[in-house]
Amino acid sequence: MDAQVARHVIRACLRSTGELQRLLELLKEQCPPDEYQTFAKAIGMALASIHIEIVNRVTSLHPELEGEMETTISRYGRYL
Repeated sequence: MDAQVARHVIRACLRSTGELQRLLELLKEQCPPDEYQTFAKAIGMALASIHIEIVNRVTSLHPELEGEMETTISRYGRYL
């Protein structure tokens, strides 16, 4: 995978994890605590899996993207 495709993959992962994190907020407001906990645990596992299985693998292929990603997020609040 070239660096441009790797950037695209990372951006897609970050968008997906952002959506799941926002979903947690809604579920916390709308679900009973025990139901929320079930979803929170599942979403937490999905978030970890996306990071470990996709983002870490992509950044291991293109280590320069890790620093680029951190710099861009700290500067703009997201990976552009």
